[in-house]
Amino acid sequence: MLWGSGLVLLLTADKESFLARVFRGRGLRFLGKYSYGMYIIQSPLIPLLAGVWSVAGLTTLLGSGVLAGVSASLLYATVMFAISVLLAMLSWNVLERHCLKLKRWFP
Repeated sequence: MLWGSGLVLLLTADKESFLARVFRGRGLRFLGKYSYGMYIIQSPLIPLLAGVWSVAGLTTLLGSGVLAGVSASLLYATVMFAISVLLAMLSWNVLERHCLKLKRWFP
């Protein structure tokens, strides 16, 4: 209900409202272009890097305590997000973009 209400609010908002400008922003369009690749890549990426890059390992490295745990979680999420975006961009430019050119042969 929450997301449906948000969608209705967005669709009925004035095109120059703050809400419309946020959802039309370059950042969201950029992430929308690569979002499927990020979704596919993150599933194998997490277990692949678990031995060398994990929240538990970062927490140990940063020390004990709540602040170290929060810092480790934020650092882990930021780095994994960046890796996912970079790999999705690579996948898009090396494979997907060229495969989409084949659409003209299949009406």
